[in-house]
Parts: sequence; C-alpha cells; structure tokens
Amino acid sequence: EGEFEFFKHPRKSWHLKSSFAFDMSVSRLSYFYAGFGRHWYWGGNGMNFDASTPDVSIELRSKTRYFYGFDAGISEAVIGVFGPVLQIGTALMEYGLHVGMNRQVSKSLALEALMGYSYGLGFSSVSASASTLRFLIGISLPF
Repeated sequence: EGEFEFFKHPRKSWHLKSSFAFDMSVSRLSYFYAGFGRHWYWGGNGMNFDASTPDVSIELRSKTRYFYGFDAGISEAVIGVFGPVLQIGTALMEYGLHVGMNRQVSKSLALEALMGYSYGLGFSSVSASASTLRFLIGISLPF
C-alpha cells in the first residue's frame, strides 16, 4: 500500500492511496485499489513546520500523531480462477474508515500503524460485494 498525503491545514489532510495484493504462487495480481481520502489529526499537528532566519531556526514536529478518516475509490478483485490463464474479476466501488498513529523517529522518518475497514459494492457484469479489514505497520517519509 502506498499513500501520498498533502496538507492545507495543520490538523487535516487529503490523501491519494493505492493498494494491491499479488499472489506469488501463480504470479497473478489478485486485488488492486486506487482512491482518495481524508485524515483528521488529534493529539498533535499532522503537519511539520520549519522556519529559519540567519540567527534562529525553529522546527515544530509532533512526536506522536493520532488520526482517523475515510477513503473511497475503485478496486478490482479476482473472484475465480479457472486454469493458468482464465480468471473472473469484478470491479468495485469501495468506501471505508480507518484509524492510526504516526511516531516520528527522525526528521525524515516516522513509523506508522493503521487499522481500517472498507466495503466494496460491485458494479461490473460479474458483480460481487467485498469487505476488507486491514492492519498495516509501515514507514512514513515526510518531506
């Protein structure tokens, strides 16, 4: 999963997100998601501040940031495989909620943990619904 987050307010942000699941045993992409969403931060600012003059330099970084939010997007999932070549897939409109925390380790590195749930409604000719529960631990590279 990868995410690009951008701020217009210290405690709110928008993000673009992409996820995929790859079945290594058969070299097949099983799931792909692309969407957008929103984070709201509490217990500290989500955005870092740097200011400097020739004599003084000020950096404001919340050591631990907690956030919650939503995301929505379009995904494709494989729901059936018949032999080495033929597969059945469905397109889904997904929406979900998440909560997480971000722990700043250094100026350009943070550890992040996230828990989320999303629900997908199928809209293709082979329609299926999907529920996704995700627990992620990863890194964040603020710049």
